[in-house]
Amino acid sequence: MALAFAAYSGACLFFAGLFSLDPNGVRGASSLMDRLWFSVQTLSTIGYGGMTPVTPWANLLVTLESFIGLAGVAVVTAILYAKFSLPEARVAFSSVMAVHDRQGVPTLHIRMLNERTTPILDVTLHIGVLLEEPNGDESFRRLVDVELVRQHVPVFVMAFTAMHVIDENSPLHAILNDPDRMNFLMMTMHGVDDRTLQPVFSRALFHHEQLAFGKGFGDMVDMAADGVMEVDATRLDDLVPRTLTS
Repeated sequence: MALAFAAYSGACLFFAGLFSLDPNGVRGASSLMDRLWFSVQTLSTIGYGGMTPVTPWANLLVTLESFIGLAGVAVVTAILYAKFSLPEARVAFSSVMAVHDRQGVPTLHIRMLNERTTPILDVTLHIGVLLEEPNGDESFRRLVDVELVRQHVPVFVMAFTAMHVIDENSPLHAILNDPDRMNFLMMTMHGVDDRTLQPVFSRALFHHEQLAFGKGFGDMVDMAADGVMEVDATRLDDLVPRTLTS
């Protein structure tokens, strides 16, 4: 809004200066301030009738300025709609990646929390990892995809934990003994807002310092007195000891 008002004011001042090039071009305008207010009326297509263009130069400027005013309204309206109509993802990710055994196999866990009052539908999750791989006396970095236990979630209502099994075929198997091999891990999600049916996107970036080995996420769901489940968002990063088989 501030930028739009600055552009509006600048256009009014610019055309007021152009109107001043023909002192007799606007009937009823005898000073620069008069021509400035005439420029404001022209740009906003108000036209109170106290001042009118009388020369070809003034009429040409009125034509250009009124067109800029009409086009500016359309542009500002489109920008404001784009800014305010898109829903915010409002998806919180845990600040740590818990690694512990699940069904006897080391598994990476990342917890997500839906902070919205409406569910997110048809959620798709994706994880990519940048790994440091030795190559003789040198090493190179490679971005690889990581397969999740569950990549598609029909309805994301409260909380969800994304999991990746770190077995011998996993690209993350080396981090169990050497966490520095992982430069960073990026997780993305996209879905559809249940109320507006518009797309929702969110992402999170993790580094190897955020790995918590032998730890697991604690329970963050409570049962209220009326039987309704409640999620305590303050416990998103709560960890408890868990078994990890290296």
